[in-house]
Amino acid sequence: MKKIALFLLSFLVLVIVSIFGTGDNAFARSQVVVLICSVKAPTGTQPVTFSVTAFSPNTPTTVKLGDDCATDLMAFENTGFVIKDIQAVTSSIVYTLVNGSD
Repeated sequence: MKKIALFLLSFLVLVIVSIFGTGDNAFARSQVVVLICSVKAPTGTQPVTFSVTAFSPNTPTTVKLGDDCATDLMAFENTGFVIKDIQAVTSSIVYTLVNGSD
């Protein structure tokens, strides 16, 4: 329970910094991205999917809810981001990516 609370607090701080970061605070806008992906159980003939269920605002690439997680991770890596941390929370995986050029 403490891990979930710590994750939610960290994510909330990141979102607040991203929303209110302006001007010289470019770090808050495009240097850190949090991407949350979840497994969706198969239904009928549909296979298991691993899709985006949440993401931090002001991401430097286009991300939509329901996108294929692997495709979005690849798009971030292609724009210079690297995965810094991966956390498993319930049936989701939380990726923290940072701009690798810094």
